[in-house]
Amino acid sequence: MPKVFEVIRKMITFNNIDQRLYDEKGLEEDFKKTAKGKRKKPQVQRVREDLERHKTILADQLRTNTFTKNQHSKEVINEASCKKTRTVQKPAYLYEQPAHHAIIRALMPALMRGMYDLSCGSIPNRGAHYGKKYIEKWIRKDPANCKYILKFDIHHFFQSVPHRKLKKALKKKIKDKVILKKVFTIIDSCEEGLPIGYYSSQWFGNFYLTPLDHYIKEELHIKHMIRYMDDVVCFGRNKKELHKAKDKIEKFIKEELGLEMKGDWQVFRFDFISKKDKKRHGRPLDFMGFKFYRDRTTIRKSILNRTKRKVNKIKRKGKVTWKDAASILSRMGYIRHTDTYGYYLRNIKPVIKIKVMKQLVSKHARKEKKKWNGSKGKGRRKSGRKI
Repeated sequence: MPKVFEVIRKMITFNNIDQRLYDEKGLEEDFKKTAKGKRKKPQVQRVREDLERHKTILADQLRTNTFTKNQHSKEVINEASCKKTRTVQKPAYLYEQPAHHAIIRALMPALMRGMYDLSCGSIPNRGAHYGKKYIEKWIRKDPANCKYILKFDIHHFFQSVPHRKLKKALKKKIKDKVILKKVFTIIDSCEEGLPIGYYSSQWFGNFYLTPLDHYIKEELHIKHMIRYMDDVVCFGRNKKELHKAKDKIEKFIKEELGLEMKGDWQVFRFDFISKKDKKRHGRPLDFMGFKFYRDRTTIRKSILNRTKRKVNKIKRKGKVTWKDAASILSRMGYIRHTDTYGYYLRNIKPVIKIKVMKQLVSKHARKEKKKWNGSKGKGRRKSGRKI
């Protein structure tokens, strides 16, 4: 078995990254990104009033490595999409959150170098729709190699990432000791693992699992494989071969990454329509919020139910805010790219006007841009629009 970081050793190493941290436009974008959804908070309003001063303070804290707080508030949330309870650790807006964004902005070329093309989730332009496109392509064009599916994830992934091994991997890739010190400060701000809620955790998690991607593709020769953060799907033509691959992957994850495969892994026959009895057999693939069948793609039932509840809630209120509009439009992305148009016609179109939703979100975006540019909005702010 190859050493876990052999792939990383062969990659180009990166030096003198830290100077990217202090780019004027970059720091401004870091503040804007971290302010989304928090515009009414006093800290965000203070930054808007004097952005240049706060950019200078952030740059100084990045130089002196003093952006991290000693204590962070924690919050237990219920994630409706997967029905899980998670403990989220919240970094401070001033100046920890923009500092994390600045560090990842500087590190991004290094972290993405050598990353598997179908490592999806929390990576620019590699969301659920990006992964969906490839899965549908495999199912349609290579059905022989999409007969069986191995599906697994990693037990308590973020909480279990070993600091020592992660730091070792980063040091193999990045030779800039200045920025490494800042990165290690973020990693060490949590006693163990990577804190859920940190922007940096998503990137470090994807980076840490890169050797697993290469092992599955290059050593086990799995033809079709996709990973969405720590959820992995492998397609194959032989059930026994996928079981053997599962055993090797589990060993690799444990011995090389110091992690543990979750016990609910599955190897199953993928959905198909029998030529003999013309009936549907096997199981669809439930992944990234979609349900993939041999001949169509639908949406996970829990997402459809939440969409219907949201629409009914807006109907009862009688008006829609820009937040409601953004929520509906994000769900429309799922509907537009799946075989669920009939659901839209029955449950959404009679109640919601999509054109109005787009106008509200566009108007809000323009107002936000004006505020960041120093313009003062005139007139009384409307809280919503009638539907």
